[in-house]
Amino acid sequence: NPMRSLRRDIIARGTTSILKYLRSRLSQEQEADVEAQSAQSQAADALRDAAVAKAAMSASSTLDLSKRDMTLVDSATLHSAAEAGVTRLVLSRNKLQDIPADIDCLASTLQDLDLSFNTLGCLSPAIALLPNLVVLDLQRNGLRSLPAELIVLQQLRELNLAYNQLNEVPHAVGSLPALETLVLHDNQIATVDAATLTTLPMLSCLDLSNNAIDRYADCLSWC
Repeated sequence: NPMRSLRRDIIARGTTSILKYLRSRLSQEQEADVEAQSAQSQAADALRDAAVAKAAMSASSTLDLSKRDMTLVDSATLHSAAEAGVTRLVLSRNKLQDIPADIDCLASTLQDLDLSFNTLGCLSPAIALLPNLVVLDLQRNGLRSLPAELIVLQQLRELNLAYNQLNEVPHAVGSLPALETLVLHDNQIATVDAATLTTLPMLSCLDLSNNAIDRYADCLSWC
């Protein structure tokens, strides 16, 4: 038994030194057994961690992946979120340049999507894969326009487009009859097409502050 011959100085150096010493005393067959047991233990830990994470998602209905410097979102994570019935997905403050692949696996449950503080540049038509969205946060993404496919989001109530590079109220917004809150402050909007706003019967909050708008007459007549 190699444990009986352990010197006190090795013990005093801690776990790493003890393992190194024990491995030096093991046969190749014994070492293979130890490595196999270690791999099994790691796999068991990974399964346990995954189960805990899934339980947490199920309890909160939220998957929060913010502030991780991600450029891609793991598909397995999204599928796990779908199985947990996640309704809110937070992807803010990453380095995403597009909507995550396989996000359509959340199509039946996802209601709140936070993509703020990323580098989308433009919003992919894939947003139409999420027809049940109620809240969509796209602030600080360098957006210049929105795709026509936005019309699919007929249940959308809140849309945040602040701190982008929009020079007009996107025409696609006018196709969202359930929209209640539209945030457009700190863009480059110079004129407001009242016709776009008149098609939004539920709109109760409109923020156009800090833009380049010269006159609000048309907008005010809509209000």
